[in-house]
Amino acid sequence: MSKIVVQAVLTAKDGQAVQAILAEVREETLKEEGCLLYQLHRSLEDDKVFMLYEVYRDAAALDLHVASEHYANYRERIAPLLADRQVARYEEI
Repeated sequence: MSKIVVQAVLTAKDGQAVQAILAEVREETLKEEGCLLYQLHRSLEDDKVFMLYEVYRDAAALDLHVASEHYANYRERIAPLLADRQVARYEEI
């Protein structure tokens, strides 16, 4: 089974509020057995742009993450604070 990488670029309406929510979801996600890495980054050029880099053990681990209560809560809370959300998934080769 291949590791799965998720790269998300989020453009916030309010950078401080989004950063706080991202920090919370990162903490909860790192508790998941299948989450190997969860890094948050903020753009040097635009403080409203964030990049998330996540690595999961396999597709099943990512599926469990997406089905988790804390992920659903995160999506609900952050949606109105975002101007844009781009997500790409990759498999390790």
